[in-house]
This record gives sequence, structure tokens and C-alpha cells, in this order.
Amino acid sequence: MARSGGIERADRAGVKLDTALGQDWRLQTGISAGHTGWGGEIMLRREKDAAESTYLGYVLDPDRTLDDVTLTGRDHGKFVGGARRKLGESTSVFGENSYDLFGQRRTLASSYGVEYAASERTVWTGAAEFGRVADDATGDLDRVALSFGVRYDDGKRLSMKGRLELRRDSGTYEGRDRDADTILGTGTVRYALNDAERIVSSLQFVLPDNGTATPARGRLHPLRSGLCAAAHRQRPAEPAREIPVSLRSLRSGRRTGCRAGARGRRPMW
Repeated sequence: MARSGGIERADRAGVKLDTALGQDWRLQTGISAGHTGWGGEIMLRREKDAAESTYLGYVLDPDRTLDDVTLTGRDHGKFVGGARRKLGESTSVFGENSYDLFGQRRTLASSYGVEYAASERTVWTGAAEFGRVADDATGDLDRVALSFGVRYDDGKRLSMKGRLELRRDSGTYEGRDRDADTILGTGTVRYALNDAERIVSSLQFVLPDNGTATPARGRLHPLRSGLCAAAHRQRPAEPAREIPVSLRSLRSGRRTGCRAGARGRRPMW
């Protein structure tokens, strides 16, 4: 990979296998190596028609980062399991449990939600999340969050999505209380001018009410807009559900920018 300036080397090579284990079941395995270390994935999936899916596995991403968290020790990856069920023509439920071993920071989290397709273009989502972070260096944190979101895609040029979250934290940070109630929100609008260019605008905000809380003392209101030009045709947007914000970060540890088809996971915990 060609690079210039202060960009570090990020070469990586790997192999991935997708094996059918019988009716509905598949085993996905992969391993990679590069300048930032070894990576790997093993995931057992069951896809029953389009109405039911289940997954269980382990992922190790050597390039993973968490906002406002310094990795102490080694990242030992993340165990995850979840399922999705369609209850009718327009309603689906989903749930996910995970155990994250990010150095000495250990996170056990669960999320459950419902998705309602009001039309072919508009989908509403509601979710509840519960989790606990155990960190020997900074202290433990318990979190409960409720989130509500909507996304719209006309299938041609315009797509929009937004999410509002109400979060309650309780615990300690370096011996001090960090009990806090916080409102978070994100919004993105994309408009395709043609196959290679699109306008993207996004808004993120955090409104903390954190009397004794240590983190997030101020208000964050970043607004970004720009014109993105892709070197090739943009891939169609994936119909996957939106993961609630509280277990993701408002500012991704990776820069996905305006690259066509780029996807970035956003861990908050």
C-alpha cells in the first residue's frame, strides 16, 4: 500500500473461509497478519429464511480503538452472541450479549430492541441496553440506556438517519463518583448527486447532567458537511439494523470518512 507524510504502515494480509455445515448453518473463520498484529474471527451463524438469524462467535481486531480509553495490556478480543426474529410483515426484535476484553478493561453488555418498518422507506427502532465495565485502574461503571432511532432511504438519492439516547451511568472513576444522566444524539443526511459524488452532513451532540461525574463535563455539538467524490460506483446501502449508540462511540475510533461503502463500528464501552 502506497503512503506518504506521517501515515504509518498498515499492510495486512489474511484469509477467510465460509463453510456450510448443513441446512441453515454456516461457520465463518478468518485469520490475518499485519504491521499492527494478528487478527482473527470465528462466527457460527444460522440464517433461517429471511425471518430468523442467530450468531455466536469471537472477533479479534488489532486495529480496534475505543474513544477516551487508553489500552493497558493486550486487547484479547470480544465474544458476542445474538439473534434477530421477524414477528410479522413490519416488526422485528433483536438482542445481543457481548463480553469485551480490551486490555484490563472488561465489559459485559446486553442490548434488546424492536424495529418497526413503517414503510419501504422508513424504519423506526427502539432499544434498551444494560452493561457493566470493570477496570482495575480507573474503577467500575454500570450503565442503563434507552434509545430511539429512525432511518429513511428513498432507494435513489436521499438517505437520512437519526438517533436519540437517554443514558444513566453510576460508578467511580479513579476513586471519584461519576454518576450522570446524559442525552446523546446523532444524525446524518446523504444526498447522491450522481454515481460518484454525494453530499454528506452529520450532527452529533452530548448534553450531560453530571453533577459529580468525571467524564464529559462539557457539551459536544460537532456539525460536519462536505462533498464526497468516489473513484468508483458506491455500493448500495446495507439494510442492517442500526446498533444503539450507547455501546458505540459518537466519534469512531477509525476514520471512515467519505469512502464509498466504508463501514465503521463505534464502540463506546
